[in-house]
Amino acid sequence: MNIKNLHLFTFLLLIFSPTFLKAQTLQVNGLSLNSYIIPAADTVTMGFNSDFITIPVAKNCDYNVTVNDEWLKAKKEVNGNITLFSGYHFGSSDRYGTATITSADGNVTRTLTVKQNANNLSGAIVNDTKLTGITATDNGHQNGEDVSRTLDGNVNTLYHSSYNNTTFPIILTYTLATASHIDYVIYTPRQDNNTNGNFQEVKIELKKGTSAEWSELKTINLGGTSSATRITFGEEGVDDVKGVRFTVKSGVSGWVSCAEMGFYQQDRSLEEELDRYFVDRLYTELKEGITQTDVAKIKTPIVKKFVYTMLQGNYEKKFRVNEFRPYKPIWDLRNELKTQYAYNNHENPTGITFRQGETVAIIVEGLEDDPLALQIRNFGPTEFSTSTYALTNGINVISCQHKGNGYINYYTTNYETAPKVKIHFFNATVNGYFDLMAGDTNADWNRMLNAASGDCFDFKGQYLNGTFPVATLLENCPNDGVWLSQTYDDIVKLEHHVMGLDKYDREHGNTQTVITVATSGGLYHASNDGFCVPVNALRDPSSRTHFDFWGAAHELGHVNQTTGVLWIGLTEVTNNIFSAFIEHKLRSNGYHRLENESNGFRFYDYYDYQVLADPYIPTNDSEKPRGYFLPSTNKDVFITLIPLWQLLVYTHEAGINPDAYPDLFETMRTMSSVNSMDDGQKQVNFMRQWCLINQTNYLPFFKQARMFAPIDQMIGDYSNRQLTITQAMLDNLEQEILGKGFPEAPAGLVFINIYNKDAFANKVTVPSGITPNTGCTKNTDYIRIQHASWPNVVGFETYNEDGKLIHMTNYGRGFSGNNYVPTYTDVVWKAAERPSYIMAVSYDGSKVKCYQK
Repeated sequence: MNIKNLHLFTFLLLIFSPTFLKAQTLQVNGLSLNSYIIPAADTVTMGFNSDFITIPVAKNCDYNVTVNDEWLKAKKEVNGNITLFSGYHFGSSDRYGTATITSADGNVTRTLTVKQNANNLSGAIVNDTKLTGITATDNGHQNGEDVSRTLDGNVNTLYHSSYNNTTFPIILTYTLATASHIDYVIYTPRQDNNTNGNFQEVKIELKKGTSAEWSELKTINLGGTSSATRITFGEEGVDDVKGVRFTVKSGVSGWVSCAEMGFYQQDRSLEEELDRYFVDRLYTELKEGITQTDVAKIKTPIVKKFVYTMLQGNYEKKFRVNEFRPYKPIWDLRNELKTQYAYNNHENPTGITFRQGETVAIIVEGLEDDPLALQIRNFGPTEFSTSTYALTNGINVISCQHKGNGYINYYTTNYETAPKVKIHFFNATVNGYFDLMAGDTNADWNRMLNAASGDCFDFKGQYLNGTFPVATLLENCPNDGVWLSQTYDDIVKLEHHVMGLDKYDREHGNTQTVITVATSGGLYHASNDGFCVPVNALRDPSSRTHFDFWGAAHELGHVNQTTGVLWIGLTEVTNNIFSAFIEHKLRSNGYHRLENESNGFRFYDYYDYQVLADPYIPTNDSEKPRGYFLPSTNKDVFITLIPLWQLLVYTHEAGINPDAYPDLFETMRTMSSVNSMDDGQKQVNFMRQWCLINQTNYLPFFKQARMFAPIDQMIGDYSNRQLTITQAMLDNLEQEILGKGFPEAPAGLVFINIYNKDAFANKVTVPSGITPNTGCTKNTDYIRIQHASWPNVVGFETYNEDGKLIHMTNYGRGFSGNNYVPTYTDVVWKAAERPSYIMAVSYDGSKVKCYQK
């Protein structure tokens, strides 16, 4: 819209308006009048496309015009009028800006309010047409959440299948008011950080003209993506479409949901115009002979910007022009691995950072019939938000709903054969990312951190991609990017090793992730977002000096917890198998939490409260359950961890069967029946499979650990479920394992820890002929026994005057040396319990008297 001149009558009205009369004094033909700056309108409206409008201004003084909004520009014309220019607006809501007109002397100020209309294209290419007048029906929905909500233009309202009775397939049928040409559909999943109901396998059918017949267009698997997805109807689209039917065969968690479904006709004129000037479809190289004269003749603003920018000859293409690979859909991978959470939901960091309201052109080349989207994530430090924008081949123009770093969501069931796609982020702001596998160095790390434009910075490894605030990395890890990325890679690699993903060729290239979460509380946690670190807890997982090996492995281990190695009560237990292993393998000072924290008191409690105690389940929460393998809110979960850690130490670290845990995980992954087992059945199945995999009878060990024991107890573990193991279940297991004729595991296995494992590996026993009390020193409540005097001992047992076993203590208990290589063990010796003697135990359970009262 253009307004070229003011009518004289309008001008007179302006002069004698109340606004005019309040202005400053001006002399005209000897009359005393007020000075003025009066625009023809106080509010102007502009279209969502890149637009401009000229506003006549009546004035008697010079002035300046300024704007405070990135999408809005202003120019004072030679004739004194003002021309406003707006950027392309992608948002679904109107946006407002202001232009401020100020006299040269600063005494007169006027404000123009600029409204730019909402864009209803919802992810479409510039100038594409969204079809209207569409109605929809479904074959089943939750009350108040029918399919009409997918056409209301609001991503906060959903279609959702019945919460309690979803029966597949779910059929969503859309009918056009008039048979029309359709080029593509944009399917927008729910955007509330929940994934329940996101489409997986879906068949798309079309009904044309007046026909009653449906014909299949395609069947695709969207993999449960949370990204808006463009589903193309072929290179040329389809004519005469009257109806579109989506038959959803599967959805995440057994439901179907959808936020929006939009149907579009594509306008290819923009690409055709760009093709006149560029030799490539990514629009990175101009044809020969293009000059500034050619640029001046271009009428379309975005095309002019493309050509002008490239003509300057200094356009930096690193990160702006890149290739991106496909990944296996994270929900397919989760189902395959049977893990508690999904893997990285934002693969493919772009090295581009985006600003709220910014309009960006994104050119895609090489995409086949697979979903592709840009995901913008703001991890903090003050805001946490996510949005996605469907992409297709050619030019895509988006306006960012919020600031954040960009990621290319390219998840497809065709990940093994789908090509890499090339993407050009035209004129976007480079933030960079650190790529360990590409050979980036610490010098690269430091340079990119100091030049970063965004709030957060990405680092990319083989097994893990991470994102932390730039300020955090500059403070805690300014020169150690190689170490940081390699350490996280090593943690995940070791967890995958325990899980058997390397042995069984289940490394698909998907990564795990660690991120900052600005809106979280003060503790680490895990979710489908990966290892989440609140902003007030960023030092330890980002600092070489303070690195929290246990905590990082713990949260990444939550993601890797696997059905069958996880049942009620073990949420904070089986992930710590990974933590203990990572701490052993990677922590350089030799510290081991279970063996060393408070001088190994958890092993002491394990023997007292679990192995030796009579079964007792208290009703008072201040008491600990005793005599059970029973993790719950009132019991130290590290105690429950000990026997599971001992199995890993014995089989892997002592070298008895390094594949035991990998084989166990694979067995659980491939055992379909484990999904339908209740918690008690899972615990019994764990013991069964461990014995079968190792061809060894471990039931005596499981009995000592109190895993092999009847129970019928409600367990509190984030949720409450009944854990039921009957005596009949145990009898059947014992009969089965005894019938195999397996040899028994060493009787001293209950004492194994990381320090005495060599005795098990080498199968050595305590030498005969050592005189009792040798190397023993009595203290008030314990006997200190020097290891040098009692070689090959794995543990000690204290007996009372009646010959009853009253305490068990494993090798190194009570040692507090700084180098964590124990030289003695403190064995419990409390006078009130009438202790009489101590037996030294070998790996095979054989015993010799070590101390006599």
